[in-house]
Amino acid sequence: MTESANRRRTIVDKARGLAGEAVSEVGGRLVGDWIEYGYDQASHLSTGLVGRRIDDLNQKVRSGGKLTVQEQYLLTVLGDIKSEMERELRYNLEKYVRP
Repeated sequence: MTESANRRRTIVDKARGLAGEAVSEVGGRLVGDWIEYGYDQASHLSTGLVGRRIDDLNQKVRSGGKLTVQEQYLLTVLGDIKSEMERELRYNLEKYVRP
């Protein structure tokens, strides 16, 4: 092989290596974005379900209704659970999903 052919071969090999690295990096980012998106959607779904029940109880009070002792307790517990869920979800997002 001539020196010119060797240089071309070296350039082509380097270009292939760079292209492969670029594809891997972009692919990795896309997968990471999808994982983060799914985590975010699941987080909003779970906290939203609890939040809606809290909103229902608060709406009852705002509309002039009175909460039973059980509903008062439930409202307190759901508020605590929602806060703890949000804290844990944020922690896990930063530790495992977006390290």
